Amino acid sequence: MWECQGDCGKLHLCHYHVLDSCTRTPCSFSHDITSGQNLTVLERYQLQVLDIEELRRLLLQNDPSFLPEIYKHYNCANGPYGACTFQADCQKLHICKYFLEGECRYQTRCKRPHHLQGPDTLSKLKKWGMGDRWILSLQQIYRNACALRDFRLPVPKQRPMPVGRKDKCMKDHYHLPYRWQALRANGWEDMDDMESVEEAYCNISN
Repeated sequence: MWECQGDCGKLHLCHYHVLDSCTRTPCSFSHDITSGQNLTVLERYQLQVLDIEELRRLLLQNDPSFLPEIYKHYNCANGPYGACTFQADCQKLHICKYFLEGECRYQTRCKRPHHLQGPDTLSKLKKWGMGDRWILSLQQIYRNACALRDFRLPVPKQRPMPVGRKDKCMKDHYHLPYRWQALRANGWEDMDDMESVEEAYCNISN
């Protein structure tokens, strides 16, 4: 088994202590943020003034390994499991990613969960080791983590379009894999309940 010699430059902390759910007595992993190794790392980044609660929140928002993953394929289709092939056995969160990471354009009309209190979601969070009080503030933590991630992403370089083609791309750019529109008097407009239309279209019994 590999053992750190103390020069890795990373915090040596119990994963479940960060999540506020460690029940091991005694625990084999450190719960002390002021230990020699941990204090050295915190001082390097001028974070030694943080208490354990502030450090927990900072780690949750900056280290993806502490947060359970939202299953992206769940958000790509209709039905109780979306496009997730693992269905009830999936260990990732089945929740509206747009709600959890920002704001869902469908709001109350969205057919995917907009809360973290459902039995399936709570069960997964408990298995992950998430403490009760972090579950209550998890939506804000995901949103902050998403904002930090987007802030760090480099701006992609766009190839210049030939003269005369700007704003005239014939391809449709949309955040869903489908888009239903109706022809009105002043042109094509998005339909109000696209998900219901897509579900009816995909239903072979119709």
